[in-house]
Amino acid sequence: MAGIQSQSALVAENLCKNFGALAATQNVNLRVEGKGVHALIGPNGAGKTTLVNLLSGALPPSSGRVLLSGQDVSRVDMPGRVARGLSRTYQITSIYPEWTVWRNLALSVQGRSGTSMRFWQPVTGERALYRQAAEIAEEVGLTSRLNAPASDLSHGERKQLDVALALASNPKFLLMDEPMAGLGHEESVRMVDLIRRIAGIRAVLLIEHDMDAVFSLANEVSVLVYGQIIASGTPEAIKNDPEVQRAYLGDDHAA
Repeated sequence: MAGIQSQSALVAENLCKNFGALAATQNVNLRVEGKGVHALIGPNGAGKTTLVNLLSGALPPSSGRVLLSGQDVSRVDMPGRVARGLSRTYQITSIYPEWTVWRNLALSVQGRSGTSMRFWQPVTGERALYRQAAEIAEEVGLTSRLNAPASDLSHGERKQLDVALALASNPKFLLMDEPMAGLGHEESVRMVDLIRRIAGIRAVLLIEHDMDAVFSLANEVSVLVYGQIIASGTPEAIKNDPEVQRAYLGDDHAA
């Protein structure tokens, strides 16, 4: 993988993760450029979430490396990677349901500023903190819900809030783990539009089973099967790859 490093890329080099005798990922090589959507697809059990956990720092690799903007971050924990510009969303939203949207966002913004250990009373009075939280809420379409408890949000709105929490660290790279899971048609349309806008200014690695969304959003697609990348290329090339069709997509996506 000589020369794969880039100052504007998230890179996996020969990345392996073993759980006892089980190889969840096997010599994965992946490059996510500094702008646009790179989709990662594959059947259930392919190792996609394990790979996201390796890239985000939730899991250490058994071997191989993770490079972020040219720096080896393989042994850097999740907060360290967030500080270096990498953030993620989750399949199951990670929010405080009893708190308002604004307070959830304020905590994430506060964490970015390095003051997360302050007590809430003085922090909630900071106008700059509120302004930043409001700006992020506007970006994801939650301005009208700022003062609503997160428990009152619809499933789609909670997904939007999860994206907002990831954006609070102002990342250069955003890992999105099945953001459209469980969404209805209108909610999916809104999420696709949000991802498209996010990817206009930063890199997104999108893990998703909704193939219509994947092929409408992605600049590049990688296919993970049994812990290995079997193909990477443009959406059109992936649609027409015989090996991918046999392993995952099926005949419906053939040209």
